[in-house]
Amino acid sequence: VPFAAGISYEDSPTISYTPVDGQAFLREWLKPTTIETVALVLQSGLETPLIALLIERMNGLRSGAHTTVEERTAFSRALILLAQFRERGMASWAQQTGKAGSYELILSNYSPAHIAEAEELLRLLDLHGHPAQESTIRIPLVMGIRDGNIESLAIQTRSVAEIMQSAAASVDVPREHVEQGIVDPNGAPA
Repeated sequence: VPFAAGISYEDSPTISYTPVDGQAFLREWLKPTTIETVALVLQSGLETPLIALLIERMNGLRSGAHTTVEERTAFSRALILLAQFRERGMASWAQQTGKAGSYELILSNYSPAHIAEAEELLRLLDLHGHPAQESTIRIPLVMGIRDGNIESLAIQTRSVAEIMQSAAASVDVPREHVEQGIVDPNGAPA
């Protein structure tokens, strides 16, 4: 009597579509990015221009099309310093111990050669701290606009709609497309 053995495997995923109602879509489209997402993005090491799309304001520094060149330059410099510190292991974004949903920026392990840059970052963000005297500086991260009495890094984020609008505003449109009427240079649909 011949015997045969075999194993078979079938992977048949089911894809289902659940329509989203208009209010739920608008709520998600217009809701600012959460503090958890911001902390993950900042810790991830994404490129500075991508982070600038996500964040509209850090303390007094603002980014975006409706800011002055000086404001955008200061904002960009702060993001560059934060990215460099993260790459060098001198800055990390972490959840505060014992506080679910609360995050902080931790500056530490900086060498004497980087003290001037740490001081520049604190100055740009209008924060106090003495990198030459403190081995670790902990800065609470809060959402919204900073209250002048609280020593924290207040971050105001953009919604998905604002991120898309900012990304679209930075697209360099070919001149011939504008001349042919394919694209409106002001961003309105043609």
